[in-house]
Amino acid sequence: HKIENGIGQKLVEKSQLYNVLDSLILCKSNPETCTWKDLADYYTFATGIQITEDDLKLVGDRIENLAKLFNILEGKGARSYDDLPYKIKNCPVTDEGPEKGAVVTDDELQLGIDDYYVARGWTADGIPTVDRLKQVGLGSIAYISESAIKAARAQEAT
Repeated sequence: HKIENGIGQKLVEKSQLYNVLDSLILCKSNPETCTWKDLADYYTFATGIQITEDDLKLVGDRIENLAKLFNILEGKGARSYDDLPYKIKNCPVTDEGPEKGAVVTDDELQLGIDDYYVARGWTADGIPTVDRLKQVGLGSIAYISESAIKAARAQEAT
């Protein structure tokens, strides 16, 4: 399969799920065995606190945005760090099947990253917007994004 428009939303949905599974200390090897309702019920059972499926998805989004902010603070949050391993971009798949011979080109990767950032509500540089951080409950630390966005604009101007 090639990276195409629309992949960003699929990746956002997968990361929501994986972030929640990690937080609940559940196995990710077969995530299709749990529905969002199952996860909400599990959380409620374990904590006694009611939570909806949408609330859990928001938690997954919050985790991803928080991780990105951490990477920004550590100097590793720029678009240039959102890359794939050398092998995926340079070593064709050798297994028989529909993916045989596949590699991810730089153009495909950039298309996928663009699509992902749009689906996440991030800037073209991969920085969560202040509005997005407010939506996921991280408005109190939006200053991290504000500073990173200003720095990215200043760098573009030079």
